[in-house]
Amino acid sequence: MINAKLRELAQESLKPEGVEVISNVRFCAKEWDDAYRGTVCTVVDGMEVPLLTTFGVKTEEAGKRIWREIQNVSSNFGLDKKMNHRPRAPFVADLLYGFIPNSQTFEFFSSGMSGSFCKYMGWAFLFPEVISEDEAISRCDFENDLSNQWRDFVKEFSFDMEAEADRAEMMDEAVKRMEMLGLPKDTINEFKNSGRSRFGMENGRRFPLSDSEKEQIQKLEKNGKNLVYAVIRNDSRYGKMVNYIMVSRYKCDWELERRSIMDRNHVIAHVHNRDCPGWSETGIIEVKRLPEGMLDRKML
Repeated sequence: MINAKLRELAQESLKPEGVEVISNVRFCAKEWDDAYRGTVCTVVDGMEVPLLTTFGVKTEEAGKRIWREIQNVSSNFGLDKKMNHRPRAPFVADLLYGFIPNSQTFEFFSSGMSGSFCKYMGWAFLFPEVISEDEAISRCDFENDLSNQWRDFVKEFSFDMEAEADRAEMMDEAVKRMEMLGLPKDTINEFKNSGRSRFGMENGRRFPLSDSEKEQIQKLEKNGKNLVYAVIRNDSRYGKMVNYIMVSRYKCDWELERRSIMDRNHVIAHVHNRDCPGWSETGIIEVKRLPEGMLDRKML
């Protein structure tokens, strides 16, 4: 007999709005003959941000079709070199985009629940008929499993999801990140003394912030939500960008964000599109280090 609860979760994900996995993390899927594709997303500042895409196929013919799509998606995120060899069907393949824009995303990935979720969806879409009612994982059991994994993770690493930093703590954290990124000592000292970012970077040079950029920083820092510690201007095929690199007040995110800087030069930033403001969003960007401690944004 089909596990009705698990199948129900998969079917709900096929709706335009998808299905909620945990708070502010949703799963939206599309299904074809012997194959499916689903994307896990979160919402940041009113914008939907993709976290991972999972693909599953049941037959070799479907595998050949879907593998081309996997390569197209992965190449857009610089992952194409890792996706050269197609496994034999049936298989499930997950593409993680490396975005950790909020605490709910951190919860989803760091607890290990993301792997369990993709595994469960693979069975539900591809082989629901082989799961008996006696052995099946109900939706309630599935949600409890995710909840237990997260609770164990929080207990092991002593995370307090509710802990918020004050401005002094955010200043200390920002200085640490500026040092990790190799910014010039005089720039760091100016930030310490003034308590705010007064200069930006463009093409390896410093520039004074414009009035509109100062206003944008005030909006981002309103109510102590964020602290901007660096600004990068760059041009792209999507428009002229201003990247406001910042620290959020949520301390539970800090350890993972530091690791992202050390391992990948990934930073949390609000990217303002000056040509198309409606395309502005907050998320993770990759920066590259230039001579004399300057930074630039690394584009795909």
